[in-house]
Amino acid sequence: MLFYSIGAARYGPNPVAIQIQQYFPVLMTSGLPLPSYLFESYGEYVLITRSVKTNSLKNFRSLANDLVTLFTGITMTLRPLALDDRLLVTEYLHRFPPEISELTFTNLYVWRRTRPIWIDTFRNSLIFFAEAKTGLVVLGNPVGPVSLAEVFGEYESLITGADRFPKTMIADLTLLPGTTVIEDRDNADYVYRLEDLVTLAGRNFIKKRNHINQCLAAYPCQYEIITPESVAECLAMQARWCTARDCQDEAGLCGEYLAIDETLRHYGKFGLIGGAIRIEGTIEAFTIGEALNPTTAVCHFEKAMPQFQGLGQLINQWFAQNSLSVFTYVNREQDLGIPGLRRAKESYVPDHLVEKVRIILPGTSSERPEKQQRGAE
Repeated sequence: MLFYSIGAARYGPNPVAIQIQQYFPVLMTSGLPLPSYLFESYGEYVLITRSVKTNSLKNFRSLANDLVTLFTGITMTLRPLALDDRLLVTEYLHRFPPEISELTFTNLYVWRRTRPIWIDTFRNSLIFFAEAKTGLVVLGNPVGPVSLAEVFGEYESLITGADRFPKTMIADLTLLPGTTVIEDRDNADYVYRLEDLVTLAGRNFIKKRNHINQCLAAYPCQYEIITPESVAECLAMQARWCTARDCQDEAGLCGEYLAIDETLRHYGKFGLIGGAIRIEGTIEAFTIGEALNPTTAVCHFEKAMPQFQGLGQLINQWFAQNSLSVFTYVNREQDLGIPGLRRAKESYVPDHLVEKVRIILPGTSSERPEKQQRGAE
């Protein structure tokens, strides 16, 4: 038997804790018998400070939902994102194509260790929630016809706001008095014209062209499409890259390593697009992306071994040229406010930014969520 405990924060990031804590005043005044080992009263609220004995965490969530349903008649369907949700998520995103880079199953799933994701369906729409320092927040825009205002109304007691919501959708949104909207420049997506990344024409790209020419003159580079058979070599290259960059000393790079590892291990199943460059038979650079919407590809990861000057610029160009020709735009994700990453992304002269905002509901702290990932450079 396993034991699980829930923390006492009223609006903590764990939806199970939120559900039980939200409805415990109802449970306490219902007059019905309740298991004494589950909770104890503390003033206005009830804190769960004792372990719950159950076979699994899944059973524990089921117990929480059953308690809420029994005493309130409300059925909670919020659940952690799982691999089995891929077809559901993909089908919704196909029907309602997203603009922001966060809304692909790949991105949501592989970063779940550093940014836990929960999902629910509501009024024929799919809603994503993320655990943040401020509590549970809606991630991005609802996928479907429902509005964010309707989502806030339905989940008001469980959430503290929304993160990475498209700025273009704010104008049509009716918000409660006291709601705060903050521009989130660090998470704005950089979107480039495919033609610009392929041709690198004009004065803006002189240095890029020079780096590529130097790389091609110095090394016998060969481009190839990543296949399930070459995934193991990409994993080996990623391990070498992390050794060179001392990933173990930087939390962000450790999280990224786990995300890349999982992406590659599910490469065939996730319907990804990948390209790699071999030098003297060994993969020394790779990049992985996928379709974001009918006109735009999103590039999730791009890595090049640092000892090969110009290889990063070359994999960027060759991937766009050889693997993304059916798209008009390439979304290369955000810079997270990292100065070097911002300079690198701006140097490719984006066609436009997909701007995003944070929405903070009344009575919620505006503390900034942690930076959790690095986009493609």
